Amino acid sequence: MAQVNSPARVGTPAGVSITAAGEELLRWAHAWQDEAVRALTAGWPAEDVDTLLTLMDRLVDAQTRLAAGGGNLRQNSSRRSSDPGSGRS
Repeated sequence: MAQVNSPARVGTPAGVSITAAGEELLRWAHAWQDEAVRALTAGWPAEDVDTLLTLMDRLVDAQTRLAAGGGNLRQNSSRRSSDPGSGRS
């Protein structure tokens, strides 16, 4: 659901843009995710839902920063898992 504008020659950056169908798919996916969270947290205290949403936002932000920095998820994961304060072994 993306359109790739091929470069004229090798080594030239290519452009990628989302199509109208891709935008519609993203809207549908986001609506589904919102409904799934509402259904899964029905009956939870509002404070717990707020905490979950805050932590999910932090997770998305961390993933965005990692991707923007060209980070290696596997490398970062193994480094954190060996951190004694991480609670992981």
